[in-house]
Amino acid sequence: MLDRLISASLRARTFVLFAALGLAVFGSLRAASLPKDVLPDLARPRVTVLTEAHGYGPLDVEQLITRPIEQRLMATAGVVDVRSKSEAGLSSVVVDFAWGEDIFRARQLIQEKLQLAQNDIPEDVQPALAPMSSLLGQIQIVGVRSISGDTDATAIRMHVDRHMRLPLQGVRGVAQIIVVGGAPRQMQVEANASLLRAHGVGLEGLAKAIRDANHSASGGFVAQGAQGPLVTATGRVRGPEDLRRAAIHPGRVRSVTIDDVGTVQFGPAALRVGEAGIDGGPGVLIVVAKQPGVDTLALTEAVDAELARLQASLPDDLEVLPGLFRQADFIERAVDNVSEAVWLGGLLVVLVLLLFLMNLRTTLITLTALPLSVAVTALVFD
Repeated sequence: MLDRLISASLRARTFVLFAALGLAVFGSLRAASLPKDVLPDLARPRVTVLTEAHGYGPLDVEQLITRPIEQRLMATAGVVDVRSKSEAGLSSVVVDFAWGEDIFRARQLIQEKLQLAQNDIPEDVQPALAPMSSLLGQIQIVGVRSISGDTDATAIRMHVDRHMRLPLQGVRGVAQIIVVGGAPRQMQVEANASLLRAHGVGLEGLAKAIRDANHSASGGFVAQGAQGPLVTATGRVRGPEDLRRAAIHPGRVRSVTIDDVGTVQFGPAALRVGEAGIDGGPGVLIVVAKQPGVDTLALTEAVDAELARLQASLPDDLEVLPGLFRQADFIERAVDNVSEAVWLGGLLVVLVLLLFLMNLRTTLITLTALPLSVAVTALVFD
């Protein structure tokens, strides 16, 4: 068999030569355009459904939320596996589709099933699709710190949430932006127990007044001949002062307002997840997660360009550090190591063959196997 193959190749040497040359050129072009990543993304098309259920225990989450959602999602076309996890206050359902399924079509099908499942679960919970993240997950960690150390982590977090989170989320290929460190800034109402008792106000009444103070309503239309102007009452809170004047109990002489029973001010969130620091000082970390099938090197370059643009909009005391962790650095180093190994391997082959065979033609024929094998490997990966 091998003899016949060699004989046929020798008889059609011109065809073999041009076929090898074509494979080498085509494989080299495909190798240059292939996405570079740490590992191939070998996960099936996957959709994750997360449902927050505050105050529910694990058993209630399993029986009232997870199981009804699972039953609906199992009946989706193309689903091959459904897994779930029920914790205190959180339900997680992972749905795997068959190989080759379009992930966007899969997410649309799951979203339609969730609308049907909404009738089977409690009204106070709302299932949502998790971001379409890659199996390799986090590709970059960006740090934001104070140069002088005078800006605390809460102020840094405020600038990151206002000026950086949404622009980075809008970069093509980014699945999710996670901010760690500091505390989100929020408007807080601190009630005084003595003043609540003095005015006969309970916490439920105070909470209702806060909700009602941040509400807009429509009053219909006013008939004015051929025109019908729209009547609206805009009651959205624009600052602490608007919330302070909100009435809890209306009175004939004087209403009881929120300012009478407590204080309203901006402050850090009481509940925070995670803490961060940079070089022993206050700082905030921005974790960038990519979508499946996106080139890590190209995405990292786009994120770095966006960070350079955002740096100009931040205060002079804040510094953006894009290189705390970059998966692209590891990939580039690995590619450089492979390239170096190929060149060194070729050089050693030349030296060994020339020294032992003393035949330049045999050496050149053997050397053609190195680039040809790399080109064919690129085609197989493609």
